Amino acid sequence: MRLFILAVFGVILMQTQLMAGSDKPAVVLRLHLQNLDSQDMSKVTPLSLKNPDQLIYVDKFAFLSEKYLYDAKQLQDGRVIIQFDNIGVSAMETTTSASLGKIMVVIFNGRVILAAVIDKPIRDGRLIVPDIGPEEFKQMELLIKKNRST
Repeated sequence: MRLFILAVFGVILMQTQLMAGSDKPAVVLRLHLQNLDSQDMSKVTPLSLKNPDQLIYVDKFAFLSEKYLYDAKQLQDGRVIIQFDNIGVSAMETTTSASLGKIMVVIFNGRVILAAVIDKPIRDGRLIVPDIGPEEFKQMELLIKKNRST
């Protein structure tokens, strides 16, 4: 009987994990902030940047994600203008206003596509980001349509 209960529990656990994994977005966009003063290493993660080569620590949890994307337009040179919704605009303005001089890192589908020093608050919720290919941009458009419909 115990073996049967364990087997049923194992099947339920596996199905739950499989179903949870099916909601993974096709586009993953995360905005992280440089953390200059954390004494707790469990709250930060090291990140290696290029041009210039440097190692910085960023908050482990993003302050903004793809969940708040509202619009995107691809420019002829390949860069993309992304626009966040009202919640994203507010989060970006609040975070960038309080973080002048820190580095904001934009991670898209697992790679750093932008790392810039915040020199002024971003009040309109817009960013121009490089390195998004045409197929990834199509996936981003689908995600934006999904975000708008929910």
